[in-house]
Amino acid sequence: MGNSPETLAPAADYEHAWNAINELIRSGHSWSGHERNVIYANNQDGSFSDISGISGLDFPDDSRAFAFADLDNDGRLEIILKNRNAPQLRLLRNALQRIGNSLVFHLRGTKSNRDAIGAAITVEGAGRRQTKYLQAGSGFLSQHTKEVFFGLGEANSVLSVSVRWPNGTVQNFQNVPPNHRVEIVEGSPGFRGQPFSSAAPTFVRPAVSHIRGNVATATAARARVLSPGHCREKVGFALDTRKQINRFLVERFGPISRTITVPSCSRNLFERYSGSCVEC
Repeated sequence: MGNSPETLAPAADYEHAWNAINELIRSGHSWSGHERNVIYANNQDGSFSDISGISGLDFPDDSRAFAFADLDNDGRLEIILKNRNAPQLRLLRNALQRIGNSLVFHLRGTKSNRDAIGAAITVEGAGRRQTKYLQAGSGFLSQHTKEVFFGLGEANSVLSVSVRWPNGTVQNFQNVPPNHRVEIVEGSPGFRGQPFSSAAPTFVRPAVSHIRGNVATATAARARVLSPGHCREKVGFALDTRKQINRFLVERFGPISRTITVPSCSRNLFERYSGSCVEC
């Protein structure tokens, strides 16, 4: 870092400007100028399409971080969105009615690091080959689930899977079924597969109860859900404190073992991305 010039003197206009900005932030104004969130769909040809509006994810929040996790074990990724202003956290559930097949991997290292950070998983089947890496530090002050998700589209036949562990060891597995959560332990000759849970019903507006004291009040917030052929608005949740969020997750989904950290519609568009597609 460079040193400030010895002859530098404080500038009153500069300090007054920063004081004005800080006062705006303390008063709840937007730091980002109410810039809407954006999301892009991979067109699988080296280009991307801006689907922010039709997905309903174009919130005007001052968002700072987000994380993906399958909170209800149905093979679909939910989004946990952290904002600087209210609502400070949004929990967005994937509620598409038709969403192609998918496959989820949970790895545990023995000779490699226990979380298998750095492992590469390759899935082959139905004429397609995909490779994904288990990574840490997904974004600003955030960490996605360490489970690895693959979208399979309409493919429903058994698959071939190769895992390259961080220490360089490679293991191959055959006849891996789609629509399963697959647990693999480094060095074990087999795997354990568990079918996804049935998708839970779409959220409905909860009764808003005003609770005084240290427990925050649960409030309903507007979120949009895409269904084939048209858009319609549904109600999601805005949860105000970490205690309330944890309580809600346990009550709604039970104890959560996967760790996350948070500081006209086109029907074919979403069906193409199957299990890898997320929307609120």
